[in-house]
Amino acid sequence: MRHAKHYSEGGLLAALLAVLLAACASPPPKLEPEPAPVAEPEPAPEPEPAPAGADEAELEAIKTDRRLVLDFEGQTFFPEECASAETLYQEALAAPGAGSTESAYPAAAQAWEALKDKTLPRYYAEREKEVLAVRSRATDGAIEELGPAYLEKTDAVTLAAKNAYEAGQYYEAKDAIFNAIARYETIVKGLEAYSVRGTIINGDLYRFDPDNVDSGDSAFNEGRAAWDADNIEAAAEAASRALGLYAAALAAGRRGAAQEQAVDAEEARNKALDAKANVAVKKDFAEADAVFVSGRKSFDAEAWGEALTHYGQAAALFTEAAARADEKRLSAQDALSKAERILEESDETAAQAEALLEGGTL
Repeated sequence: MRHAKHYSEGGLLAALLAVLLAACASPPPKLEPEPAPVAEPEPAPEPEPAPAGADEAELEAIKTDRRLVLDFEGQTFFPEECASAETLYQEALAAPGAGSTESAYPAAAQAWEALKDKTLPRYYAEREKEVLAVRSRATDGAIEELGPAYLEKTDAVTLAAKNAYEAGQYYEAKDAIFNAIARYETIVKGLEAYSVRGTIINGDLYRFDPDNVDSGDSAFNEGRAAWDADNIEAAAEAASRALGLYAAALAAGRRGAAQEQAVDAEEARNKALDAKANVAVKKDFAEADAVFVSGRKSFDAEAWGEALTHYGQAAALFTEAAARADEKRLSAQDALSKAERILEESDETAAQAEALLEGGTL
């Protein structure tokens, strides 16, 4: 029984093996082709982000324009527009956007750029007016006597400022403009000093205060040397010092001259009184006396120039009044002499007539 069972199990295995072999020997089943894969659509490209530092570049441009506007007095020329642009600038700093479309910088940049384009020409137009005004004062004086080279050198600085502005070198142009203005003002100061000195010399006033005149000459020469060394600040200081010294000498000279003129006017007044001008030409004497009193008031107020003028006029008027009084006196004396002659002649004629009436002969 045990062998029969073994046989049976072995037969079953053989049968199964035969079936498997038969299956392997048959052709494989026909396979259907797999469908081609469907390509998925590519995603839309992401927008390129703003380059790194894009806002920083815009910010620097705004700062540059803003600095130009403020350094060149844009807030003075256009206060409301500057305030509006500053608001945009602060907003951009507070909330910068990630990209150019969202950034707050473009509005601020546009505002400050527009202000810069208005401010710079306005600033230089205003400075040009100052230059022309002070240059006019420099040419009104005795520049030919002082030396035209001073003006020529300063004109060259003015031209350099213009060229720098046109080349976009705004700060260089600004410095050159102020340099030119300082030079013109120094020339004006020098001309003023030179003019005062001329008044002293031409008015014979040097003798009243020679020390200040000499010190003024020294300061004036220092100014020339400083100018030649291109030290305009020192030249301006020396010119101002010379002007002050000359002005002091002129005041002393006018005071001394006024004192001399007061003496002359007093003498002329006494001569007019001796000539009885206060009686013979009362109106003329009163006019001269009024001017004399004005001279005294001016002298007391230390208005030496006015005192000198008034005393000079009074002296002349007193002299004229005395002359007219003398004329009247001489005229009266002549009339009196004529009257006396007429009387004498009348007496002689009367005597002759009386002799005739008495029977005599002529």
